Amino acid sequence: MPTQVHPARSLRRRRLRSLRIKRKGRNLRPGEATKWTRDYFQNLGLHRLRGTVRYPEAA
Repeated sequence: MPTQVHPARSLRRRRLRSLRIKRKGRNLRPGEATKWTRDYFQNLGLHRLRGTVRYPEAA
């Protein structure tokens, strides 16, 4: 059974790559954008959120 990627996850990855491409602009070299994978962004310090985010109750 093929693994399905959650649509929001692939959207975030595409958005990050798009922003990197925009930032490089004319200086983007052939094949450079293919290096920007999930592992690349995780090595930069971006991590996946897992579970539920719980905020402290108001005082």
